[in-house]
Amino acid sequence: MSYYKDYQTESAVAAALTEDSSLLRHELVNEHTALINPNAKILDLEQFDAGRNRKRGIFATQDIDSFADYIELNAQPEHISVFVDKNQMRAVAILNFDADGFEQGRLDHKAVLDAERTVMFKKLMGMHDMGRCNQKVFAEFLEDWGHKVVARDADGNEIENAKAINAVRNMRIDESAQTDSHAGNYRETRSRLESVEAKSIDGALPAYFTVNDECYQGIPARNLALRLGISNDDGQPVFKLEIKALQSVRDELAKEFADIVATRVFDGVSVCIGQFQG
Repeated sequence: MSYYKDYQTESAVAAALTEDSSLLRHELVNEHTALINPNAKILDLEQFDAGRNRKRGIFATQDIDSFADYIELNAQPEHISVFVDKNQMRAVAILNFDADGFEQGRLDHKAVLDAERTVMFKKLMGMHDMGRCNQKVFAEFLEDWGHKVVARDADGNEIENAKAINAVRNMRIDESAQTDSHAGNYRETRSRLESVEAKSIDGALPAYFTVNDECYQGIPARNLALRLGISNDDGQPVFKLEIKALQSVRDELAKEFADIVATRVFDGVSVCIGQFQG
């Protein structure tokens, strides 16, 4: 014979189960992670420690020595991969690209090196990208950077900086035009031949310019040839300065940048040209 106190209704059983499942229980998965009831939640115990349980983060610099020193102090050679983006002149070293016992590491500890343009190369790229500039702006550019920019004639002979500036400042545009026309019963044709000639009162204009510059800090200097274009804007000379074979220059700079990075990091570390997304 059962007693009333031993009899449990369905609602009483449900209440007892709810009470039992709400009890806080935990089980250590490893020294840094715990599995917690109810609802089997994962709790990372690192937040309660005085420090992190592994290295992660991003170190960014424009100094290649600091880049190499950070890698040496914070990673093992067999765990590193370096990727060089030639368009951005950036090297990214993933210090936990590999991990012992795993196919791949966490990929969240990095050192980033952004090659720093020289002041001269910044100015040249600005002139190149600007497209056209007026007479005053171009003359002032030659005045400010005459110690780096060398004017040359068509034969490659150097033109004294002061003479080159005077030639630019005292330039005039001569325009001549010849019109031919022909009228017939069914059609009429016209053609106009124009020629624009740039002349200077104070002597011959520079045919092109050369610059010797590193382009980026830490990369050996090179000679850059600058093409000079002159056009006419309502009788006023308009200048365009372009770096010859710019894409080839960029490719050479990227290769040298990658070589320098490879010589500064650990021996045996792979340096790849390109970007890695992961």
